[in-house]
Amino acid sequence: ADNDDDIVTPRIVRYDSLQLTTPTSSNPTSPLSVHIYDDVLNPNNARMIYKVTASNRHVQQTMDESVDVGQTDTSMKLEGESPWGTYVTIEEALEWIEWKKREGQPERNDNDNFEEYLVAWRHEMIRYYKWQKHERQSSDEKKKKEERIEPDDANDSYFHNQLDDMDNVRHALAVEAVANVFIETVPFQPGTTAVAKAQSGQSSNETLFHPAQILKQAHGVAVWALSSSPGHSVSYHMDYAELLRYEYNVTVPPLWAGTVQCSALWNNQKTAADNRHDEQLSQCVSPKQCMKGGEFCVNLRGLDHYGEHGYKGNLSGDSAGGWKRPDDATAGQCLKGGVYINDNDQWVTI
Repeated sequence: ADNDDDIVTPRIVRYDSLQLTTPTSSNPTSPLSVHIYDDVLNPNNARMIYKVTASNRHVQQTMDESVDVGQTDTSMKLEGESPWGTYVTIEEALEWIEWKKREGQPERNDNDNFEEYLVAWRHEMIRYYKWQKHERQSSDEKKKKEERIEPDDANDSYFHNQLDDMDNVRHALAVEAVANVFIETVPFQPGTTAVAKAQSGQSSNETLFHPAQILKQAHGVAVWALSSSPGHSVSYHMDYAELLRYEYNVTVPPLWAGTVQCSALWNNQKTAADNRHDEQLSQCVSPKQCMKGGEFCVNLRGLDHYGEHGYKGNLSGDSAGGWKRPDDATAGQCLKGGVYINDNDQWVTI
């Protein structure tokens, strides 16, 4: 910059002053913990997220993969884009949860085939949009109408058009995921596996946060989605904190952060198009034997560790931030569910 006033000193924001307590303990919990949750999302819902994210440059696409169901009023064509992002407020997520309670039994379920699920998902979203519009218009009234709002086909064109826009579809999927993961699951379950620094890798029955905490301390959730090609890796960095670092040179980590890992997994309903993608998969006895995923890695020392290595290892010279694959690391142990922790350097590898 020509003007010294334009130069921003690099800074890292810490949340040491926050008193994070759990429902089962009055003591502040360490924010340096990792919780893994299995089977949180409906498989078809996860497949939708995958399809709206997997782009042509990362995934081989064929005409067989385009999803176009039913007539004009129920069609759903999912198009991949990577990366994409959106912001979901806690208020939006709570609205979705409230609507589900009023709606009762959903049209879609885990046993639906994907095409049927898409049609049901679109119908549900149209009803939700209409309910949401009605609720917001009557939010200032003391007495709200409690009757169920049924779709009026004669006036649904606006909502159908909304769902023809992939940005709106992605945002709707993000609202569902935030509500399901951050509000309905994480505050009430410790997870399939939980690893905390203070416990040296031992499992924990503590939940990551209390329901009241996210409602009081968080305004919303920044959602960021991207797809990776085989063999792709990302250098060490402070995940989920890149936006403000890029713009202001200030690293602002979130209060809590999480990832949803989605991948195309072969199964007995494998299509001919899928077979053409990888002929070897047709010879597999077990799907899990045919799929090799990558690693997701977190260091339990948090910002202290980041302060030593810097963005992509610019301070230490190690672009991996000191991480080593569990097979190559020493003093490591394997917890259940394919979760590894190295007691020496506090790296957790999933």
